[in-house]
Amino acid sequence: TIVLITFTISYFIRFNFEPDFKGSLLIAQLPLIAIISVISFLIIGSHKGIIRHTGLKDANNIVIGVNILATSLILIVLLVNKLGFNQIISIPLSIIYIHYLFLIDSLWWVVISGFFLYYRFPIAFVIVVAWLILFLI
Repeated sequence: TIVLITFTISYFIRFNFEPDFKGSLLIAQLPLIAIISVISFLIIGSHKGIIRHTGLKDANNIVIGVNILATSLILIVLLVNKLGFNQIISIPLSIIYIHYLFLIDSLWWVVISGFFLYYRFPIAFVIVVAWLILFLI
């Protein structure tokens, strides 16, 4: 979910928050982003961590997963542009770079805040997790 939200925000940042880009193109690219992100995070095993044991290794895994995601997207876009395939897959490289930076920052803060909430404020952690389960799923 965070990956798709940051990708959408990257589009808006790239076009200066003006809706003069094709929204249908963005919607068509979201499944590709979702599939590649799931594969990249499954490769590094970021889903195996337990929040109470979260540390620098998990933050490092997030950076590696985002690097795999960005590298895969760049290679796919360059290949599509070189071979002249479907232009729907052709994501501007500036959006990929913005998404890369924004995603690393967002996911890193999610890990750190989850760690902080779990150890410092266990009640707040339970409330945040319950809120996420109720409203995001």
